[in-house]
Amino acid sequence: MPTQSAQVTVGDGLVRINATVTKTVSGNVSIEETIANAETNKLVACSFPSSGLKLMSMSSDKDITVKTNSSGSPQETFALKANEPVLFIEGQTALLAGAVTALYITNASGSSATFKLIAGYDVTP
Repeated sequence: MPTQSAQVTVGDGLVRINATVTKTVSGNVSIEETIANAETNKLVACSFPSSGLKLMSMSSDKDITVKTNSSGSPQETFALKANEPVLFIEGQTALLAGAVTALYITNASGSSATFKLIAGYDVTP
């Protein structure tokens, strides 16, 4: 089975923490999408379960808003800050209340944004 890994480095000038987390996954979603400036609720095709989710990360090079499953009554809303990725690792408090069936992305940053998402999961949790 394929694996996914996340590398995290945190430092404050005195102490540095380096960690690599690797998870075995049987399902994977990878997205890289350009979101034009002034785009509102752009539909991005995306589908993965929350049950069995092993690793998920999203990031953007500009401030954007990401909604899951609905533009009007989203399951979750993430206000992504430029170059500040969201990271979920199995065992942490769940970021998602249920399966993701679509993403709706709004970009009011003033220029085009590059949105990226990687999600790895067990297809038979």
